[in-house]
Amino acid sequence: MVTHVTYSDETVLSMLSKLESDFRCSDIMLVERLPPVREPERYRDYVVKILREFHRVCIFVRIVFGNGLTRGYAIQIHGEGELGQLPERGYVEGFTVEYHPDGTKRRVFYRPVGYTSSKELVEQLERFARLFHESELKIVERKLDEAYRERLVLFWL
Repeated sequence: MVTHVTYSDETVLSMLSKLESDFRCSDIMLVERLPPVREPERYRDYVVKILREFHRVCIFVRIVFGNGLTRGYAIQIHGEGELGQLPERGYVEGFTVEYHPDGTKRRVFYRPVGYTSSKELVEQLERFARLFHESELKIVERKLDEAYRERLVLFWL
C-alpha cells in the first residue's frame, strides 16, 4: 500500500490537541514514548536534560487503539540560546503517522510554531507527561479488570 502524505494548514498546536484527545480516549491498548528512559529517571527530566545539552530533542509517542489503529506522534523541539541552559526561544515542529487495520498508511505534517519561554515549554512537557501517565493507569486498570473478570469466570466453573 502507498503512504498518503498530507501537509496540513494546521499548526503543531492542533497536533498536540489531537495527542491530548488520544491520551484521554477510553479505547487505548498501549502507549509508548521514545526514547526510553531508565528507572528511576522521569521521561520529562530526560527530555529537559537533552534540551539543555543539545538545544534539540525528538520525542516519539506511539498509541495503539483497540480497533487496530496505531497512531504515532513525532515532535521535534529546536532551541536557541546559551548551551547548558534551557533554550529561551525556538520552534516546535511535528507530524503524525497512522497505520490502519485495513493497511492504509498516512503521514500528516503540521506547520511549526515558535516559543519564547523555556518556562512555558517545560510546563507543556509536564502537562503531557501527566496525560501520558494517566493513560498508562487507565490501560493497567482495564487490564486488571479483564484479568479479574476472567479469574471469576474460572472460579465459578
